[in-house]
Amino acid sequence: MVDTVIRLIGARRAQPGDDLISDLVQVSDETEKLDEVELVALLCGPFFLLPTLQVRTSG
Repeated sequence: MVDTVIRLIGARRAQPGDDLISDLVQVSDETEKLDEVELVALLCGPFFLLPTLQVRTSG
């Protein structure tokens, strides 16, 4: 998944679109507030955290 996100960042950097990833890459490049690793973590993080947010109850 990380490799896919890295390729997607590169593609959006080369040819920005009208989407959230393009906007994040543009802001990251312009402000230098996020480096590549932080950008990947921002985009991949929610997918790794979602399973931990499930609440299991037993009756």
